[in-house]
Formats: sequence, C-alpha cells, structure tokens
Amino acid sequence: MKFGKLFLQNFMTLGEAEISLADRGLLLVQGENRDDSSTDSNGAGKSSLLEGLSWVVYGTTAKGVTGDDVINNRAKKECFGSVHFSEPGGEIYRVRRYRKSKEHKNALYFEQVQADGVTVILDLTRGTERETQAEIERVLGCPYEVFKSAVYSGQEAMPDLPSMTDKQLKLLVEEAAGITRLEEAYKRASGCVQDRKEALSALQVRQSKLGIELDGCKQLEGELEEQSKLWLDNSAATIKRLEEREKELSGEVDALKAKDAHGSLAKLNGEIERVNKAIEDASRPGAALVKAETELAELRKINPSAADQPEIDRLNRQIAIKQADMDRKVSEAKSLKSRYDNAEAELAKPCTECGKPHTPEELETLKSHLLEKTKATAGEATTIKNELAVLTTDLNAAKQRQADAIAAHESKRAALEATIAAEKAAVVKPTELLERLGKLNAGVTTLRTLINDLANKEAELKRLQAELDRERHAANPVVPRMAAAEERRGELEETIAIVIAEIEKATVELEVAEEVKRVYSPAGVRAHILDTVTPYLNDRTSHYLGGLSDGNITAQWSTLSTTSKGELREKFTIHVTNEKGAANFAGLSGGEKRKVRLACAMALQDLVASRATKPVDLFIADEVDHALDTSGLERLMVLLEEKARERGSVIVISHNDLNAWVDQHVTVVKEGGISRVEV
Repeated sequence: MKFGKLFLQNFMTLGEAEISLADRGLLLVQGENRDDSSTDSNGAGKSSLLEGLSWVVYGTTAKGVTGDDVINNRAKKECFGSVHFSEPGGEIYRVRRYRKSKEHKNALYFEQVQADGVTVILDLTRGTERETQAEIERVLGCPYEVFKSAVYSGQEAMPDLPSMTDKQLKLLVEEAAGITRLEEAYKRASGCVQDRKEALSALQVRQSKLGIELDGCKQLEGELEEQSKLWLDNSAATIKRLEEREKELSGEVDALKAKDAHGSLAKLNGEIERVNKAIEDASRPGAALVKAETELAELRKINPSAADQPEIDRLNRQIAIKQADMDRKVSEAKSLKSRYDNAEAELAKPCTECGKPHTPEELETLKSHLLEKTKATAGEATTIKNELAVLTTDLNAAKQRQADAIAAHESKRAALEATIAAEKAAVVKPTELLERLGKLNAGVTTLRTLINDLANKEAELKRLQAELDRERHAANPVVPRMAAAEERRGELEETIAIVIAEIEKATVELEVAEEVKRVYSPAGVRAHILDTVTPYLNDRTSHYLGGLSDGNITAQWSTLSTTSKGELREKFTIHVTNEKGAANFAGLSGGEKRKVRLACAMALQDLVASRATKPVDLFIADEVDHALDTSGLERLMVLLEEKARERGSVIVISHNDLNAWVDQHVTVVKEGGISRVEV
C-alpha cells in the first residue's frame, strides 16, 4: 500500500498542512520554533505532521493521543485530516476524520475515489465509527499495532520488540507478515468443524429419534394386530346377539299379528258409531225448546230502555235551559218592578249615561218606561213557562214509553225461560246407551294398545335388522391403521438408511474439516510460515544491527527457547547478545538497546513492505538519531538511505542537521502559536 497526500487542519500545533508521502525517497522533516527563543526546533510541531497520519487512519497518534486532545489549542474546533492510500495500479481510497466540526461533528468517512482523489466512486463508511475503522484496517491490511511497530518508529513510540512476550511477538509478526487472514481461515475452519459436528450430532440425534419411532411403530403394529383380532371377536359376538334378538322379535310380531287387532278395532268403531247416533237422537232437543232458546238468546241482546233514552236526555237538557231562562226573566221583572216602585229615589240620582241630574218633569216618563219594560219582561217569563210546561209533558210521555218497553221485555223473557224449563224437563236421558258406549271405548283402548305394541315391535325389528346388516358389512377400523403403520415403518426404515449414509458422509466431512482446522491452527501452516519468516527477520535484523553496531551486537529471532532445565519448547523470542559486553538484552546500555530496537523495527518494516499481499511502502523514523555519535549517525543514515531506495519513502524527523545525507527537506515552522509546513 502507498500512502499519498496527507492533509491536516487545526491538528495539534498545525494550522493547516499538506504533505505527499508516496515515493519520496529519503525525506527530512525539521522544525523551527520562532515563538520560543529558548529552543530551536522543540515544540515546532514536526512530529505532529506524521502523528497526523496515525490519527487520520486509526483515530489515535503513535504516542496514544486521542479525542479532543488532538485539536489545536488556539482554534479549539474544526479539526480535520484526510489521507489517500492505494495499491500500485489499484483502487484509490480516502480516509477523512473530523473533530468538533460544525458540519461533520466527530465523523469518520471511508471512500473509494477516482484518480483525482476527490470524486467518490463508492462510500465504504459503515453504520458506526468502530465498524468503519474495522473496514479501513481490513482494506489497508495494517492494524494499528503493526503500524506503530513497523511503520512508525519514534523516540517515544518505538516498540520494545526484544522485551515482548511470545504471544505479543507472534501476533505482531503474523500481522506484519500478512498472515492474519490465516487466523481468519482458522476461525472459519473452526466454525466449519463446529458446524460439521453439529450437523453430525443432529444426524445422530435424528437417527436415534427415527430408531425410537421405528421401535414404537413396530410395537404399534403388534398392538393393532391384537386390536384387530379383538374387534373381529366382538363383531362376531354382536352379530350373534342381534340374530338371536331378531328371531325373538319376529316371533312376538307374528303373535301380535295373529290377534288381528286392526279387524276387531274396525268392528268396535262401527258399534260405537251406532251407539253415538242413538244417544244423539235421544238427547236432541225438540223444536219448541230450540225456538225458545233462540228467542231468549236474541231477547237478551236487546236493551229495552235504549230506544227512548236519547229523547229523555234531550228533553231534560231543554227543560234545564228553559228553566234557567225563566228564572232569569222573573228576576229581571222583579228588579224592574222595584225600580218602578222607587222611581222618585232613582230620579234623584244623576243620569247613568251623561252624568247630569234628572229634572222633576222626567219622573212620569221614567215610570212609564219602567212599567212597560216590567210588563214586557213578565210576558217573556210567562211565554217561557208555557214552553217549559210543554217540554215537561213530552218528557213524562217518553219516560212512560220507556217503562212500558222494559215491562214488556221482562214479561217475554220470563215466558221464554218457563218454556225452556218445561221442554228440558220433558227430555229422557239414555243411561243404558252411555254404559254401553263406555264398555266399547274400553275395548278400543285395549285394541289400540295392541296395535301400538305391534308397531313398536315392528319398528324395533326393522332397526335391529338394519343394525345387523351394518354389523355384517362393517369394515375392520383397525385395518387402515395397520396399513398406515406398516407404510410408516417402511418410510422410517428407508429414511434411517438415508440418514446412516448421511452420517457416514458427515463423518468424512468432519474429518476433512478437522484436518483443515489443524492445517490453519497455530501449530500448522501458521507455525510453518513463522518458521519461514524467522530467517528473513534474522537476515534483515543482522543487516541493520551489523551496520549500526559494527557486528558487535547480534539479535536472533527464534521460534524455540530453552527452559531452565535445558529443554526446548515452542516460544517466539528475540535473543540479544553483545560479543564485547552483556549476554542478553537487559544488560545492554541505553544506546545499545536503541540500536537493537531500531534494527528490529526496520527489519519488521521490511517484512511489511515485502509481504505478498498489501505491502506498506513507508517508514517513519521520528528522532531515532537521538543520542547517536557522529559515527553512529552516519551508519544510521546510510541504512535509511538504502531503505528509502528499496521501499519508496523513508521520512526522518530530527533535531540534528542531516543536510549532508538528505537532499529533500520539509520544515515545520511555528509562529504565533500556529505551525505551518515549508517545503
């Protein structure tokens, strides 16, 4: 993989910076701190430039700085970084990471882009930051630990490979060699083994269940055979019982038919009809009785007072009205007579119409007027009285007519009732006929009982014969179940044979899967590859350490170690010795340890750069020249220049003046609290 353009904004001390990382050869990054007169390059931000690569790709710097701590102290927001990487002639990818961005918040984006590095072809960003980070590392093929150990060697972040444990070294070397996919293959193989075991177990469980079901089916066949025999025995017994009952009922029906109850009943009914006619003739009333009863019924419907009552009511109302009129006229005449008798007193009062007092000359006129009016009113009263007398006469006549009608009605009713009583007394009761009729009816009841008994027994015989016919033609209900059980047994035996064949096949597949798992296990091809990688690491470590220490110090990568008892065991270690000093890494001086760590890290980077899949053609040496003398520095620069020619890009970050060894320079200048890059 080749890292291309790296762009940073408001990252640590940097305001805005851009640098190309692909095919740079040997590149020197130095610093100039114009804000602090007490130092030359410390704090200028030169390390921040390459720490930005680690942050953009992995979300943390090589020194372990994460979160909001990477944001520039002056800007305090809008921190952003992007970098491109690609395989030679392959797809180009871009990673963009934000921190406290107004638009993007703390987002992480991963995209496949066109050759211009801007146009997005495919968005590879996942649902969460963790998932997107995993996708970046999968495509890049370089996890953070490998990047920190084999790509970025820093004064503070340089890995202490010789002091790592067996597990740490194995994991790091496997990841650096690109064989972590073998671990994935091992996981898949393990999963395949588990799947095959589960499939085999499921088949075995199924075989067991089918065997149990087959045993149950065979047992059921035996039980059904017993049930069939029992059904046949019960059916034969039932048919025999029904036949015996049929014979018995047939005899009873024949006996009842011999009594000829229907013929006897017909004779009795004829006799009863004749007796009833005689009784009817004897008890039928005479014509006089019928006529009297009919007339009495009609007479009772008549109300003798109804004809005159409306006229009586009308006359009573008119009399009441005339009486009231007459009483009013008499009262009025008396009032006028009183006024006439007292005319002088009334004349002294003012006129009731105009209010003026009367004169004496008006007295005679008033009296004459009152006298005439009194006579007229008395005449009207007399006329009404005469009319009232006529009405009273009419009313009395109507009442008399009503009384005469009621008396005539009662008289006729009494006569009719007397006639009816006399006629009924003359009728004779047919006692002997009634007694004969009672005996005949008793005989009919007896015959009908016999007839009903015969009908019931004939119906019972018919039902019995139908039941007997059904029983004789009934199918054995157990036979279909026996056939089904037999068919199921055949199916089970066939299925079990198939399952046994599948078990044999699954057993072979499990053996193959277990063999594949063994091949991809740590003790299999991975161990073989480690054994193959170890000579390469030893060769490259010897090359670098020989150049750095003049061959006085050796570091041997090994997959075996010796126990305190002198026994060999599998353990990945780095054995370090100094021919003119300490016998192990712990006994080396600080400078010697730095040379060993650097040589191991550079060898590991060669492994990363030379692996068959996804090589990383970049090595960052951050202040690895610290505390080296002139001779040591010269040896180091020769090795780094050689690595730059072989690998593509080696970027050296240093306080020292290395212009004599490096042609390409990048200076990070800090001024006004903000760092910038000057090429």
